[in-house]
Amino acid sequence: MNFRRLIAWVLTFNMILTSLPASAFAADYTGWGGLQPISQPTVLEQKVDGTTVRVSADPGVLATGTTLSVTPLTGEEASSYLGAIEERESIEFKEALVFDIHLQNPEGNLVQPNGDVRVAFEGMAFEEGNEAVNVYHFDTSEQDVAPAVGTMSIQRAPALGEERPAYEQLETVLAGEGVEVTSSHFSIYVVGTGETTTTSNRYWMSVGDTVDLQSDKAKSNKTWQIYTGEDCIELQNQNDAAGTVTVKALSEGEATVCYGRSGGFGGWDYFYIHVVNGKIVTFDANGGYFGTGYNSQETKRVVYTTNALLNSQTIPTPTRSSYNASYAFAGWATTAEATEPNVDPAVYTVGENVTLYAVWKQAYTVTFNANTGYTANSGFVDEYGDYVETLAYKYAQGASLKQPNGL
Repeated sequence: MNFRRLIAWVLTFNMILTSLPASAFAADYTGWGGLQPISQPTVLEQKVDGTTVRVSADPGVLATGTTLSVTPLTGEEASSYLGAIEERESIEFKEALVFDIHLQNPEGNLVQPNGDVRVAFEGMAFEEGNEAVNVYHFDTSEQDVAPAVGTMSIQRAPALGEERPAYEQLETVLAGEGVEVTSSHFSIYVVGTGETTTTSNRYWMSVGDTVDLQSDKAKSNKTWQIYTGEDCIELQNQNDAAGTVTVKALSEGEATVCYGRSGGFGGWDYFYIHVVNGKIVTFDANGGYFGTGYNSQETKRVVYTTNALLNSQTIPTPTRSSYNASYAFAGWATTAEATEPNVDPAVYTVGENVTLYAVWKQAYTVTFNANTGYTANSGFVDEYGDYVETLAYKYAQGASLKQPNGL
């Protein structure tokens, strides 16, 4: 190509480009169908059952013609999302609202923003108190039914026992007469107040065993349901009005039983069941603890095959400390009040689920001195394999001394 012709072609092409409007270079964002971004701040608002939902977006985040759709969810559909949060977060909603919030283009198809937007919730009836309002967002993208042209997609709430979609708790800030969150995706939102519940409703069971459950929230309009783990357990002697039920363990696995009102917001009780194929020995530290710091526990459970010897599994060893006294672990007993161990791990067989209790005695410290004159390769061997001149051990009163390592 002639050099002068090349220069002329470049100049002509540049003139064509500069003559086009800036909107011609705007990105064709997914789901926008060729619509261009709105070049100014935008506020979309809809009021539903007394609650105002307001979406605020910066320039370029929403497409022209975008509208807001807010649908309140009720009944089992709402309970399914509330239950997922209550179970996983160990909370109980006092009051809550569930919304299906979407953005639509002029043809009615779902679209998503091109960046973060601010979503405000105002006018909730329960907001008048001093309770903190929390907002949760569910990612239901895998549950959306593909929409036909010009129609909205259909959100299908997961049934009881079905795996729940992922969710996140969004950071809230006070805004006007409500709360505001920042989000970049629209689907299911839960807005509510709640409180932390106890985690004591946890049970270990062997296959074939039964356990009686009692809810302290008994009402005539509530019912017992298997929330997860239908293959592991079954419900018997169900008395919904009294809030009682018997759970029978069928097979190894995890299960959750709930008691509440379908369609009701909050007030659900959850009971967590762990079923094992074997016998369960619960080691109770009886005033001591297993582990250290935040990982410390008052009990440890070990699963045995039927009639196995107690020492066929690793037996946990508890510790106990006090400002006023020093204690030494003396062994295990079948009652919490025992002052002497009565369980010999070498001969005790596990024929049923049982709880064994630690026996503690006042501790005396005995210090062994090698009396060899410390050198690099003489003296006692400590727990780390190093040579030391002295070793100190705690002994319960009446216990036999053990021979220190290294001599």
